[in-house]
Amino acid sequence: MNIRLVVSVVLAGMLLMASCSDTPETPSPPKSPAAAPSAAPPAPGGAAHKVCLAISSDGLGDSGYNDMQYAALVAGRARHEFVMDITTLQDNQPDPAGLALGQLLERNCTVVIAGQGWSMLAAVERLAPQHPQVRFFVVDATPAVFAPNVAGSRFHVEEAAFQAGYLAAAVSTTKALASVGGAAAPAVLDFIQGFEAGAIYQNPRCALHRIFLSEANPEANPWNSPAKAQAVAQALAREHKVDVLFAVAGGSNTGVFRAATEGGLRAVGVDTDQDHLAKGVILTSVMKRVDVALENVLDAIMSNTFENKQYSFSLRNGGVGLSPMTYTRAALPPKLPAELDEIRRRIIAGDILVPASQ
Repeated sequence: MNIRLVVSVVLAGMLLMASCSDTPETPSPPKSPAAAPSAAPPAPGGAAHKVCLAISSDGLGDSGYNDMQYAALVAGRARHEFVMDITTLQDNQPDPAGLALGQLLERNCTVVIAGQGWSMLAAVERLAPQHPQVRFFVVDATPAVFAPNVAGSRFHVEEAAFQAGYLAAAVSTTKALASVGGAAAPAVLDFIQGFEAGAIYQNPRCALHRIFLSEANPEANPWNSPAKAQAVAQALAREHKVDVLFAVAGGSNTGVFRAATEGGLRAVGVDTDQDHLAKGVILTSVMKRVDVALENVLDAIMSNTFENKQYSFSLRNGGVGLSPMTYTRAALPPKLPAELDEIRRRIIAGDILVPASQ
């Protein structure tokens, strides 16, 4: 008989009890009801489009979010022959998102991709009604109310992170795991909550720790402070015997990986396949396939099937998943890869319900 496993509010309580972090979790804001999806105004083919991307201040070369989005634009341009442009947020400005999106609109972009999700929502919601012929796509965030020319996206990274947490708990010697996040934003908390749920599923006695760089060092950019991330990771290992570190901090992840390499620890990456950044040290990466999302949305725009709705990506449609574990799979306990495959199957089937912040 199959037993339906529900990882829900009860598990959330267990996670809070297991956590040794003093950092409080920031709740996500309540959502307003979204308008019913409707078709955006008709758009011409790719040759008539200028597709523009606004990315975080980390810029290109982050081995993560930004690079993956840029690669998707290049792939889309090869298929649809549109013009492309890119700009980087300037964090020292009063309204970085508004300034970046405004610059793209001044350059006559017909498609604007808000590549830093939740931090760009307000600017998109303000600017989209003023530019009804421009399509806006928000990566990894969803507006409370959809304008006819705005779409958002939701990545169920908690599903793949559950697998990663199970893996981390299975290989941990100390049974003490920690998540190093950039900030307590919903998109980050989805990773962490899934990871912790998977760890508890594998071993209910695991000690779980969380720390957010935005709170540990408010003056620094939490997404591009590898030295600070390294120091935080070293402290977690020293003070709490943590031997597996989950890095959810953008460009700061390299500091976590350095701490793991130098300290004889293990790590888990995010967003892209980061395993090559510390071969044999990074167990796996929880991949958020923003490239899949952008390619799907660009295809919809170019074929005039774009809708003002939330596009959803999960284990089921390949929008999230674990990396192939190229450098670690052979060293895992023989039964563990099959257990991870079974967990994936049960999540897709709805037999395991994974908690998320959104």
